[in-house]
Amino acid sequence: MTRRLYIDWLRGIAVVLMIMWHSIDAWTFQAGRDTFAFSTIAFLAGWVAPLFLFLAGVSIPLAGASCVARGLGRRDAGWRLQKRGWQILLIAHLFRVQSFLLNPNGLWASILKPDILNILGLAMVLAAFLWSRATSLRSLGWSMLAPSALIVQPRTPRA
Repeated sequence: MTRRLYIDWLRGIAVVLMIMWHSIDAWTFQAGRDTFAFSTIAFLAGWVAPLFLFLAGVSIPLAGASCVARGLGRRDAGWRLQKRGWQILLIAHLFRVQSFLLNPNGLWASILKPDILNILGLAMVLAAFLWSRATSLRSLGWSMLAPSALIVQPRTPRA
């Protein structure tokens, strides 16, 4: 399989936007936050987490198909992809523990606070598991659509 460079480019753009946002957000005085440039950067930074999730979702079947093409069984390929998702989840928690330890005013509850890495890791685990268990294109479609439908439910207005 050939490498799809546009995926690497999108990942690179997402990383640059993420670093830019975290740097600017941390170092901008309150007076500078009311500018058009700051609000534009904040808007662009809002696309980073969804872009990472989208790219992870795209990469699961591509990486799985690549493993299968190299002779690995579908379930073994799925397990390899699931392990990567678990690694990302572990890294997310290590970041939280580090943040807690380096912050003298840190709260214990902040260690369990979810962020994009937690969501990304668990989503990769679930997607890889479902991908590895699908036996046909139809079952693959339904196995990916069903969790999405459970997560994205319409909200009923409160009375």
